[in-house]
Amino acid sequence: HLQWLYEKTVTLNAFVHTDSAAAEAQRLNDLANEYEQFQGWANLAQARVAIEKRDFEQTQRQAEQALEFARQEKDKLLEAKALSLIGGVTRDIYMIVPEKNVPFHERALAIARDLRDTAFMVSELTAIGISYDGTPQVDKEFEYAEKAISLLRPNSSLKSRLNAVRLLGIYLQNKGDRERSLPLSMYSIELSKALGDKDLTQNLYEQVADVFSTKGDHDQALAMMDSAAAYSSFKRELSYFYRGYAEIAAAKGDQQLALDYYRKAFEEQIKGYTDRNAALLTEMETRLRTRETEILLTQQKRQRWLWIGLTAALAALLGGAVFAFFRQKKGKQKMAEQKQLIEKQADELRRLDEMKSRFFANVSHELRTPLTLMLAPIGSALKHNRLENQDF
Repeated sequence: HLQWLYEKTVTLNAFVHTDSAAAEAQRLNDLANEYEQFQGWANLAQARVAIEKRDFEQTQRQAEQALEFARQEKDKLLEAKALSLIGGVTRDIYMIVPEKNVPFHERALAIARDLRDTAFMVSELTAIGISYDGTPQVDKEFEYAEKAISLLRPNSSLKSRLNAVRLLGIYLQNKGDRERSLPLSMYSIELSKALGDKDLTQNLYEQVADVFSTKGDHDQALAMMDSAAAYSSFKRELSYFYRGYAEIAAAKGDQQLALDYYRKAFEEQIKGYTDRNAALLTEMETRLRTRETEILLTQQKRQRWLWIGLTAALAALLGGAVFAFFRQKKGKQKMAEQKQLIEKQADELRRLDEMKSRFFANVSHELRTPLTLMLAPIGSALKHNRLENQDF
């Protein structure tokens, strides 16, 4: 019954019935309190609900609890699924920084190989490949797409075929080979519809719209965007969705409509930026506070031991030179341990500083999109070599 509740939660999430999925996850958690061996799966179900709601902090916390439970109970399947979900939410937070999320997917992939779970292997291979989308290492998309496709069999699931074919289509589109990427994307849409995955169907229609728009077929591109709108729940970040409409409107000469859509795209970009980085800031702040607390406790412990050491030294002087000798030896050993602790703290602080640097790098990356969105309407006005009232 508990296993069935977990699968029901996953299915409801897949069909974007988030509230119903949340209710089932809560039922699962209540029952798991009676059956402790299933607590990790209850945590994982709640993490899946949280990521659908774009609550990255809750997703991370629940997935990490599921991972800890899996390792305690030696539940390899739960461990792999928790690692995969942590990799997914890490990609949502850090965006195009593969070194942050790929290691989680690689560990999940290793477990999937041990379990001989081909479908899970395909899923993780494609998750790793898509992590390099938009990065200088885009050719890794093809490398992992090739590995995923090599695992497909005539009886492979629709989900496995979709993952592999979609990744190959994205790679070809990134390389500018739109003639070969288009049929793959259209096939991916059919597979996605068959699976009932509305969010992915929307995303795929947007990709196809971009292909038609690049070819100059703006009417077909608009039809694809309308299809994307039909599958949208309008609950996720929609910056690329509105930007697709804006670029088509601009290409067709409707500057006012393009401006309206660019404004919506910008608002969605800000919303997405806030959601992602709120989670990142919370994580950083938590780590900093934890480190500060640990340092404070270490200092208190050190002071306590210092007083004990002074008292012991006085007793050693009174007790004789032999006792003093052994006490001094022990004090040197303690100093060595304290030095090691200080060096460890210094390493931790350096890692925290690196996290801050990565965060500010992400901020600078986020600034590019709104600046790009401004350039299109400004460029249109400059083409006229004068400012109309509407442009002004």
